[in-house]
Amino acid sequence: MYRVFLMILLVIFSLTVKAHERQPSSDTIVTSIDKTIHVNVVAKPFHEVIHDIARQSGRCYVESITAPLGLVTVSIDKAGVYDAVRLVARIYDLEFSITDENIFINLKPGKSSNQGEEKTVTLKGKIVNTKCTPVAGATVSLSNGRKTISGDNGEFEFKNAPPSGSLVVTHVSYNPVTIPYKQEISKPIVLQESNNALDEIVYNGYTSSTRKESVGNVTVVKVDDSSPAPVSNPLIALQGRVAGLFINQSSGMPGGSLDVVVRGKNSIANGRQPLYIIDGVPYIVPFSTLSPSVLMIFDPLSYISLSDIESFTVLKDANATAIYGSRAANGVIVITTKHPKPGLTKLQVNVYGGMGKITRKMDLMNTEQYLQMRHQAIKNDNLQPSSADYDINGTWDTSGRTNWQQQMIGGFAKIVNANVSLSGGTEFTQFRLSGVYRHETMVYPGSFLSRTRSFRSSVNHHSQNQRLQVNFGAFYTYKTNFSPQQEPMRAMFGFPAAPPIYGPGKQLNFQNNTFLNPLAQLLRTSTTTVDHLLSDLYFSYKLFPHVDFRSNFGYTLTQLEDIAITPASSYMPNVEDKAAKRTNGTGVQVSRNYIWEPQIFTDFRIGDAKFEVITGASLQQSKGWNSLYISTNFKNDELISNPGTASHVDPFLERIKYNYISGFSRINVNFKSRYFLNLSARRDGSSRLGPDKMFGTFGAIGAAWIFSNEPFFQDNVSFIRYGKLRGSFGTTGNDQIVGGRYQSVYDADLGYWDEPGLSAQGLTNSAIDWEKTIKSEIAIELETNKGSTANLSIYRNCSTNQLVQSALPGGTGFQSITANIPAKVENTGIELDISHTLIKNNKLIWKTDFNITIPKTKLKAYPDLESSPYAFRLAIGQSLDSRFLYSYIGVDKNTGLYQFAQRKNDGVLNKFDQVPVSFTPSFYGGWNNRIQYRRFSAEVFVYFVKQKGYRATGPATVGMFLSSGANQPVKYLDYWRYPGDDAPYQKPSTSVDANAANTRYTNSTAMVGDASFLRLKSLCISYTLSESTLKKLKVSDAKIYVQGQNLFTLTKFDGMDPETSKPLQTPSLPPLKTINIGLQISL
Repeated sequence: MYRVFLMILLVIFSLTVKAHERQPSSDTIVTSIDKTIHVNVVAKPFHEVIHDIARQSGRCYVESITAPLGLVTVSIDKAGVYDAVRLVARIYDLEFSITDENIFINLKPGKSSNQGEEKTVTLKGKIVNTKCTPVAGATVSLSNGRKTISGDNGEFEFKNAPPSGSLVVTHVSYNPVTIPYKQEISKPIVLQESNNALDEIVYNGYTSSTRKESVGNVTVVKVDDSSPAPVSNPLIALQGRVAGLFINQSSGMPGGSLDVVVRGKNSIANGRQPLYIIDGVPYIVPFSTLSPSVLMIFDPLSYISLSDIESFTVLKDANATAIYGSRAANGVIVITTKHPKPGLTKLQVNVYGGMGKITRKMDLMNTEQYLQMRHQAIKNDNLQPSSADYDINGTWDTSGRTNWQQQMIGGFAKIVNANVSLSGGTEFTQFRLSGVYRHETMVYPGSFLSRTRSFRSSVNHHSQNQRLQVNFGAFYTYKTNFSPQQEPMRAMFGFPAAPPIYGPGKQLNFQNNTFLNPLAQLLRTSTTTVDHLLSDLYFSYKLFPHVDFRSNFGYTLTQLEDIAITPASSYMPNVEDKAAKRTNGTGVQVSRNYIWEPQIFTDFRIGDAKFEVITGASLQQSKGWNSLYISTNFKNDELISNPGTASHVDPFLERIKYNYISGFSRINVNFKSRYFLNLSARRDGSSRLGPDKMFGTFGAIGAAWIFSNEPFFQDNVSFIRYGKLRGSFGTTGNDQIVGGRYQSVYDADLGYWDEPGLSAQGLTNSAIDWEKTIKSEIAIELETNKGSTANLSIYRNCSTNQLVQSALPGGTGFQSITANIPAKVENTGIELDISHTLIKNNKLIWKTDFNITIPKTKLKAYPDLESSPYAFRLAIGQSLDSRFLYSYIGVDKNTGLYQFAQRKNDGVLNKFDQVPVSFTPSFYGGWNNRIQYRRFSAEVFVYFVKQKGYRATGPATVGMFLSSGANQPVKYLDYWRYPGDDAPYQKPSTSVDANAANTRYTNSTAMVGDASFLRLKSLCISYTLSESTLKKLKVSDAKIYVQGQNLFTLTKFDGMDPETSKPLQTPSLPPLKTINIGLQISL
């Protein structure tokens, strides 16, 4: 691909050399693609010749010279519009200028027409948008080429302007307009907002620009009000929609955590999360190692409702992320919430409700098949059913038929979501208030649920002279989750002919202490409550013309409580020491984050170059504490909710403090709207690193060339409207590590004879330094005349100075120490985005977008890897997502047991015989289609991934018995039966050898299969009510919609769901298939 880019550069450079002699003057504006001009006239009036050239180029000739200029004889063949006009205008020594729409011919200064010199006037005007708000920064051009810029109040002025003519007004956010005038402009000039994606404003880190002029890799995803995704975490709505952004949903439980990775994993052992920016304020994800439940349902971003979000902006390359320094080592995701807008007060209500269920089930054995397998296992072992084999020794009635998948995860999850917002305001002050209520149950039996209540308020104000601007926002969320302590997915492998689930009085049946009822684990519950407050304040004041002081303030408070209850009733009735089994685990997490970012921004021009300079600082502090109290020895189950009634309590406490300070500066240069250069520098300081290594310096350079603005390109390429080459290179650090590793850390505990004391938690290392990542990228962006776009990016991230656990000699008393080593991780990839409007007419609009990412992750170097703690986790040349597995070679035809290859022919099978297998996706992407027909609209989004995953298997060796259930997939019936049999699965057996072979089998390459899938991720159909209906209902707008998630999955995966497959025997709950019906009304 690098060679392709070099070839493109060479071709464009050769065209530049060929055409350098006919570059237009600086007062000529030519941005569209021109047709070839042919003129061959003899003694034809001047104005008629120019009119003919204008007609051929698709422009209008604006006559500003009223006197006749005589006849023209000229021959022009295959010339561009600039060359054609220049050849004709120089016959009479005239000036000219060309825009996308017009050709202007003027007398040179000091010359007059035959009718005498015309008088000049002072021309004044004002530019506003459709909301009557003044538009600053608009470029106003007269027909003679003179230009000016509208001021803060939208006003402009020309002195000594022609008394009549036309002027052209352009702005990056609005459509250009041409206004004729005579002596004066009596009315304000109104600009319409642009719908061109290239003119869209994108966020570039403390500054913004149009997509056309952006130097970095920035992707914007807008949230469509007409098709709100029914998701509990807003990041799920980004899945598959952004090239280079991989989001994996680890569980289908509401509020569950997500694995979010931007362009691969750069760090071996430390944080890989991107930086989240919410309304301009960096957000620190709370971190705790103390949780009483295995499954704590809380994702730090799940408190934000998708209905409150305006857009997502993903920053990926060095140029886009460098301004945020080390915090952005793994990319940046900017979340912009809906801000107030001026206008009449508007009340908007959006309500939807629906249901969800699992998309797939495993094909498990029925009663007859299960019993056949069990009896065959006893026969193969030459045994008789023992007294503990309750399923086949006659203790249990085997005539039952229980579908444990249906019983445990076959229910429906109910979803109700309501959002109400009130907004409005004047030209100078606007407000928006919104509230969200969401209630979602789970597919498990019982009253498990997730409930969210949130409120957001925001106020924007700017002074009448536009010098002062203040934006304030506050977001409060109260969230509750009541769920099992861990996913009860293992219960679906229960005995299909198990005893009755309930006994007398609807009590769980344990069949005389022989049957561990799968529903018993649902009695072990976790209740998580979260109070979350996020506030942000933006302040801007124009100190001088072109000099602004800006400041961001942010405060975040998170209070989380997780209570895990384990009653004795969740065990067998004959369990010993019931009081000790009764447990109350209460974990509390409190986190406070403060941030202040003052900035000075200035912009100025030097000739044809426009400069933007921003200099600022970041001061950030996080404080918090996490506690965990394990209370045991309760007298009965009813007292467990009160820890004060326990006779034994084990306390754990940790305090967290993090300070971050940095200074940064960025210079953006725009030369002639063709050549762009960005320079960024940042000095970061983190309290997580050693005192001598606390500060690091990072920076980046980015450049772009809009080659489509070059006249040579416009004259030679007719189907490309916009083309840009860009590239970036930069360095950044990563401080997403556990703090305090450079200090002596002790833990309070009970030592000998239960005497309190302190124990060292590790050796100190004051030389802990930054992990460093070098990022580079080259890209090309194209847009055709018909609006089709294609963006191709090639990136490479190389991370060094990895901070890992380094092995220590046994005499030190510790196994390892945290230290930097020269290990190197490389992430490379190709990203492609394509969009096209298939149909566009008065009735039907069909737009399609497609993106694909081909990533590669490799460990390039790791000194002395074989003797490190990562010897059996990492391999040179393999990805960080690799796992060491035994190499499976089939079933031994003589013994009927699984076999595995040995790397060392020493007759001993151990971990040294394992081989690395990569689970990094080969490619992933999405395909979105938007169709609008009259008042109907539809959106269809397909998500696809090419990857490896873990096949389905049971909870134990095929043929073994567990009181909690050990059913198996039906595929295991194709087992070995006799010597010489060539079967895919080993014989059923309860022997030690069979169990050892099965243990290796579940940790071997036999478990690795194709987990690729293509999923209909979302489908939304909406209908907008007609104006006549709206008038009858007395509402300003109304929509009815039906929305579905995860409706269909095409895959060859052998298991529950390819997205949630794990290297374990028990799968996770897959993402649910949901269908919702909603109504949106505006008053």
